[in-house]
Amino acid sequence: PALFGAAGNLAKGFMYYCCWPCVCDTHDFIRVDTKTITTADGPKAYRFAVIGNPCENPAALDEPFVQPFDRRRTTLAR
Repeated sequence: PALFGAAGNLAKGFMYYCCWPCVCDTHDFIRVDTKTITTADGPKAYRFAVIGNPCENPAALDEPFVQPFDRRRTTLAR
């Protein structure tokens, strides 16, 4: 999929799915960030799929939503 990077740029790549996160969650919650690692051949930039820090808005963990698979009402805090 094509995902937005932390700086708002569009990044394309491959992502493999088992069952979570689904494609919709990927587009809504996952962003691409870069990290430069010093290797034996010198610095190399890598791209990572990242999910935001839930500690930045802990109240959002208690917001109810309906599970799409079994229609059960729940929160992320559970």
